[in-house]
Amino acid sequence: MVKKIQEFHLNFNKEFFPKWKGVSYDEKLLYLSIALAGEVGELSNVVKKRHRKKIHELKADDINEEEYKKKITEELVDVFVYTVLFSNELGIDLEKEFYKKMEKNKIKFKNGSTK
Repeated sequence: MVKKIQEFHLNFNKEFFPKWKGVSYDEKLLYLSIALAGEVGELSNVVKKRHRKKIHELKADDINEEEYKKKITEELVDVFVYTVLFSNELGIDLEKEFYKKMEKNKIKFKNGSTK
């Protein structure tokens, strides 16, 4: 399933960002790192605001839980989009690497490790 998403994203970029092909590898990695960090920051900010509102019982913003979920979903998808773009640039099969990582985690957690 993730492989299809990666393929879709490759075609999407070819169609809408044709100049990307001419950008140097180093510039792409720099851009993607910054963009991914920015999206994670935006996601964290929404979660922070939700948490602050709950802790302090703030009534100032009229954002309900469903609206927070929508905002979190949007930012999480942005993180995923840049993760897919980054992995495509590096030639990483995200689906394959995900399962490899989960196998490592199984062993780690069976052995009682939390690192």
